[in-house]
This record gives sequence, C-alpha cells and structure tokens, in this order.
Amino acid sequence: MIYKYLFNVRVNHDVVIPPFSSKVSRTLLTLISPLYKDMIESKSPLKPFRVTVLKDSGVPVMGGTLSKDKVYSFSFTTLKEDFSILQKPSLKTELWGAEFQMELSHVEAVSSLEPSDKKFFHVKFKTPTLLQPPRPGKAKSNRFILFPYSPFLVKSLHTHWNKYMKPIKVGSYLRVLYSLREVNYSVSPVSAQYGSNKIRGFTGWTTFELKARRGTNVRNGVDILLQYANYVGVGKSRSIGFGEVEVTPQERPYKPKDGHRLENDKKVGI
Repeated sequence: MIYKYLFNVRVNHDVVIPPFSSKVSRTLLTLISPLYKDMIESKSPLKPFRVTVLKDSGVPVMGGTLSKDKVYSFSFTTLKEDFSILQKPSLKTELWGAEFQMELSHVEAVSSLEPSDKKFFHVKFKTPTLLQPPRPGKAKSNRFILFPYSPFLVKSLHTHWNKYMKPIKVGSYLRVLYSLREVNYSVSPVSAQYGSNKIRGFTGWTTFELKARRGTNVRNGVDILLQYANYVGVGKSRSIGFGEVEVTPQERPYKPKDGHRLENDKKVGI
C-alpha cells in the first residue's frame, strides 16, 4: 500500500525559514507522527517515505520568507501504515519565532499500480533531481548527472520498488536505454542550498516514448515505475524532497507552444 497525506500550513506573521523548505515540513511532521520520527533515525538507504518541500499554489518554495497571507502545502508519502496522523490531524507550534498551523487536508491510499498502456510519459522535475550513476570500485564521493538519462532514472525507481513491493523485471541498462527514449525536453542545471552544502541537480521536463512491445517485462515494468515516481520521487535524497516529479502518461507527446514554458520550468532555489 501507498499512503499519501497532504497538509496545509499557515504562519501568523511573515517568517524567514532555512534554505530548502522540507526542513519545515519534516519538523512539523515529527510532531504528529511517531512512526516518521522513528524512521528518520534509520541509516538504511532507500527509506520507505518521502516528504516534499513547501508549495505556494503548487510552486516549490526552496527557502526565503513565508507570508502570513498565504496558505502553503506539502505532502508526506509512506509505504507503511501511519494512523497516528489521522488521530492528530492538526497542530499549532512555535518555530523560527512564528506560530505555525498545520492541518491535514487530504488522504490518498493506493493499493496497487497497473500499467497505463500509454506510449508517452511527460515527466516534470519539480525540485532539484540528483540522479547518480553506479559507483566504480571504491569511489565514495557522489557524482550527479544533469540530465534525466533514462537507465539511471529507471534504475533509481526499480531499486526502491523492489525493496518494498513485489519485485518486477525491466531488463538491462541497455534494454531500458533503447526502450525509453527522450522525444522532447527542457531541463536546466540548478543549485540548492541544504544546510552548509550547495547541491547541483536539474529541474525542468522531459517527454519519453516507451517503445517496448505491449505485455513485455520492460513495457509493463517501466510504465509502473514511472507512475510510482509520483509518490516517492527519483534519485538521491528523495526522502527529504529532492527529485520530486510529476509523471503523466499520454497518448501523444507533449508539444510546448512557441515562447511558452511550463510553470514548473521556472528555476527554483537559485
């Protein structure tokens, strides 16, 4: 099961928050969810949850000042049942010198994901995405690529899915590379400040065409994994709000009008 909780957040006066606003989301969540508080203590990679950054009318807020006149939102997705949230759906607390009010606004429960049987997948990369290729030998440093290279995108999702769901098969890196092809894109490298670190990733959008035959492992598996990304994100540090994506299966490829750019295509956090 996949559980997704959506929260609204208000402040009683304008307040400056730390860079990368999922710090606010995560702090608020620890006050109502003992399960989440326990899960964040784990050193295990590929955590079974994702907390997003704050949004202002759907646009990611990476830091700066929250306004008392606005209603912000964030979501918490978990692969574990967490009914403690339903027992305490609202909260008022003092943070960063302001009163924060949080209210649960929507709950979504997904029992399974099925292939959409669509040919095209439009993927919006809403927050800096940190796709990491396999490390050679004893390499310890992180290396993030600045383009949604399809084998690394699918590998990131496949590894997470197989850890928590019934395992599926998608074939080799080469099979994915030849099956999931970019047909249009607009992505940009961006930097995000997280604590004392400046992290380089990318945002924007890409439309992929899935050219594998219907009914094959790669066709069904990649289709399901791309839909799964809507709940858990992609890449490294997805559990704290990096790599948030919106994936839309489509019959035809997305074609932007001349001079028109998606709202999500605005640079964030720079």
